[in-house]
Amino acid sequence: MSIFSILQDHLGEHVGQADLRLFKAICAHAPSDLDANQTTLHLGKAQVLAALREIEGKDVSPEVVRSRIKHLNAAFIAIGRDAYRIKEAIMTISSRKDSIVLELSSDAIETDKIKKAVAKAAQQYKTFEEDELVESRIAIPTYQVMISHGWESGAVDNKLKQFVNNLKGKLKNLPQPFRDQFSVGTWVDYEDIHSCSTFEEQADQACKNSDFAVFITNDKWFASEPCQREYQHFAERRLPDGVRPFLLIQLSGDPADQDAEFRSQPCLPLWWERKRKGSDESKFKNLLHLWEKGDEADKDDFTTYVRQEICEHLEKFGSPVTDSEPSGQRRTISALRDIDFAKAYIRLDIPEEQSAETRFLRDENKPDEREAAEDSIPALPYLENWAKDAAEKHRVLAILGGFGMGKTVIVQRLADKLFRDGNEPTPIYLDFRRLISTADPGQPIRSELSDIILQTIGGDAAKRINAE
Repeated sequence: MSIFSILQDHLGEHVGQADLRLFKAICAHAPSDLDANQTTLHLGKAQVLAALREIEGKDVSPEVVRSRIKHLNAAFIAIGRDAYRIKEAIMTISSRKDSIVLELSSDAIETDKIKKAVAKAAQQYKTFEEDELVESRIAIPTYQVMISHGWESGAVDNKLKQFVNNLKGKLKNLPQPFRDQFSVGTWVDYEDIHSCSTFEEQADQACKNSDFAVFITNDKWFASEPCQREYQHFAERRLPDGVRPFLLIQLSGDPADQDAEFRSQPCLPLWWERKRKGSDESKFKNLLHLWEKGDEADKDDFTTYVRQEICEHLEKFGSPVTDSEPSGQRRTISALRDIDFAKAYIRLDIPEEQSAETRFLRDENKPDEREAAEDSIPALPYLENWAKDAAEKHRVLAILGGFGMGKTVIVQRLADKLFRDGNEPTPIYLDFRRLISTADPGQPIRSELSDIILQTIGGDAAKRINAE
């Protein structure tokens, strides 16, 4: 992209459509490429105004043209600072008697030349053609929420199941931004217990496989040994700031009658009402009361609140348990936890059980039968957002995968996309396989990263880059 095309992309953030139309008329008569020493351009004023008249469909007065030039010049100062990291305006436009004069920053032109050299260096390693590609997708991790409860009478149990069904529906349709980060499944005994093993064995395994729990309590729940076993699985997990991976919901009875260990913990719907109203007043003392006395809006608000609490926890703390590797397919990064940049990576193969800190890539032609289509998102836009997000805390992202999974292609596509956009960041594509020939057999590669980058770029552009 030329410096003028890049400026058009940036200008939309700083000026109005009328100003953009003037700049478009100027670009129509500006050269597509500039010499590093060519910092002043004289364009025919009549030709520029004719192009503007064609775009506008009418003549534009000299006063309006001067006003738009003023707006553009102010924007060029901001663009020079933000996009090119220079202290001066990237360009200055002035209107003379017979010409429109463009004064370009030499630093900006130099930066533009280097970006083009970087792009050219990367193109020699390009191994794909866009029309031959199948879109790679990120299969987002799935968390499991365990729902533990105590049985009551048939009428009460029916209301319990209504709430559980409502919650499952909410968790299946997550709002942004959670939708693009993970999906959520549930485990509840009356749907997921089978006859292959004992209740305790299956419940224990469900606890180990779950990342969060919803405990729907009543007198029977507190007195039930299996329910208390389930509670202990989650109560023993230690998270920062004393956070515990569960919610307490009172099914029936009075929260004040809970066992002593639970009285100091937030209990819904009482806690939900207090937060919603900002006072200690409570209309609903338990879930049964809410389901009998509340209207549909109350029920929906409460279920939505529970979903939000679950999602916020999973976003911040969610981490599927990695106690064992039954089939050898579970992958962990426990050995890398002390390395900040290793907390975010993408895996192109799809293990049987997904890690919470993993984003997965897959080929659309080889979908995993265990995953629904809605549990994946296009990979390239995700990676592009990661690269451009200045607030992204993981500035190093590793893409892992077996031979032929598409690691090279997805990195090249990302670099190519960023090159074509022309905005920051400027990608530098490095193929480290080429470094093998630079080291003695069996010896480590001792080149500095800055030297490797300069070797990759090569030519005059490399000489003009300050490696420090």
